Amino acid sequence: ETHQSELGHELMTRLDVDFIFIVNAQASKVSLRSQGAVDVSEVANHFATLLDTQSGGHKAAAGFMYEPAQLPKLYHLLETY
Repeated sequence: ETHQSELGHELMTRLDVDFIFIVNAQASKVSLRSQGAVDVSEVANHFATLLDTQSGGHKAAAGFMYEPAQLPKLYHLLETY
């Protein structure tokens, strides 16, 4: 968890994507990282609204929590996003 920014940057570079979701199923939270083209605070807020929870962060780094029972729903939302 302490290396999420580094992990996010490395994955975005290798996968050539503008932003990435990092799901921590043990902590029931999702972190988003961006290279700047996408405001991930808006993306996090969208998912938090769908899961009836709160989000926080800024344009390049944001996140939200979810209830453990919502994990299947979260994965479905991520697949269809």
